[in-house]
Formats: sequence, C-alpha cells, structure tokens
Amino acid sequence: MEQLERFPLPKGTGPDAVGFVGGWRITSYFGGRPNPFTGLPSWHGGMDLGAPLGVPMIAGWPGQVFQAWDPGGGGWWTRLVCDNGAVLGYGHAENYAPHSWGEHVPAGDVLAFVDSTGASSGNHLHFAYQPPGWSRNADPYDLLEIAAAEGLFDGSHVGPAPDPGPDPQHPEHTPEEILVMHRFWTIEGEPTFYAVGLEPFLSPDAVGADGQPQSAEHYVGGVYVYQDFSPSSFVLAAGMATQPEILTPGTPGHDPIIAALHDLPRVYQAA
Repeated sequence: MEQLERFPLPKGTGPDAVGFVGGWRITSYFGGRPNPFTGLPSWHGGMDLGAPLGVPMIAGWPGQVFQAWDPGGGGWWTRLVCDNGAVLGYGHAENYAPHSWGEHVPAGDVLAFVDSTGASSGNHLHFAYQPPGWSRNADPYDLLEIAAAEGLFDGSHVGPAPDPGPDPQHPEHTPEEILVMHRFWTIEGEPTFYAVGLEPFLSPDAVGADGQPQSAEHYVGGVYVYQDFSPSSFVLAAGMATQPEILTPGTPGHDPIIAALHDLPRVYQAA
C-alpha cells in the first residue's frame, strides 16, 4: 500500500484512542451505513473526520487539483489526482485555497477549509481514496492510521480554527469539467449509467453509436461518455464501490450538467 506523505488535516487535539485518528474523531467509517438523512441503507465511499469550521484540508500527495461543487452531496469538493496514480477526494469544504484548474501542488499544500456544505450534518472532512489503477474507492483507514502514527502532519490544531478569510474562493467551472471530475453519473428517471472520462477508450467490448466495433474513427481522445444500458453489468465492469452521482431534472444547477452529459460524444457497451 502507498503511504501518504501528509495527513489530510493538521494534528488534532483528540486522544490516541479507538474512534480517533490523527487526533480527530471518526464520525463515519467507510462502507455500508444508514443514510444520515433518510435512514435507508447506503454506501459511504470515504471516511469522515469531525473538525471545526475553517481547519485546513491538506494535500496527502503531490498532484493536480480539480475543485468544483459536487451536485451529489459532497459540497465544495476537491479532487487531487496524485502523481503516483491515486486519487484523493476532500468533501464539504467552506471555501478553497486559491488554485487554478489542474494546478500541480506539492504534498502538504493547503487545498481547502472544513465546513458542512452539501449533504452534511456537521462540520467535517469527508476523505476519499481511490488506489492507483482502481475505478472505485477503497477504505482509507490504514492510510490515515499510518500517517498519524508516523507524525506526518503539517501543523497542529490548537484552539479556534484558523480564519480562512472573508472572501470564499469558489472557481466557476463548466458542466463538462464537473462531469469529468466526478466521472460516474445517472439521471433520475433514466435506466442508464454514465461514465465520463478523458483517457483513451480501449475496451474491446465497445461499439460505436453506428453499431460498428470501436475504433479510432469512433473515438480518438477528448471528453466522452461511456454509456451502458445495463446498470448491473456496468457496476460489475467498473468495479464501483460507490453509487453514481444522481442528477435530477428541474433541480437548480443540475439541468446544465444534464444537458452537457447528453451532448458529449459517447461510446456504447456492446449488447
């Protein structure tokens, strides 16, 4: 397993005890849990660390930063595409430290600041980990535990949380950029799952919209949608451990993203 170069928060003041990591209380673990709003069974694709408003969120590895509003409930979200091939996610931020889209940052860089934006019941960091080469999230507990045990912190939290400043830094991004950042989508009322990507599409099972085998004339690069009309086979093929982001027609902010999803070039899974 890769080892984080930095813990994703400064050192907390909590005890070295069960239910804490790095001095922060674990408010929700990775995996199955009741949805905190509906009580229905759900899957939690990360680990939640309770922290006060404004505590810095720290880059665990060097990588490229992508930040946008998560319409699926993650609030102001940071996606860190790391140099080692892993992807880290930081959710529910108050605002962002200034970064340009795709900017490369070192480990230890301040990315954003803790809040409770999106589908959240209190101030915390939702920390997500996608290992190199995986298309699904994995449990980040061991990463956090090892980083904490080795003291890989940037600073410590003592007393009131730092003031992140009066002017929130919320960069505006196109619906296409948001689609690429979150990758997996479904539209309420449609039976189709979508995956959005930038990398070359190399699946031997794909066909073009004209029904012919996938080849260079169908897709050679750029943003695209991979569309599968069988949700169960899509979940198995993608190895997903989380549900796709759900877009609801008529919901403020969702309609432009739905339109962009429908407009992107697409490739189809063979029947």
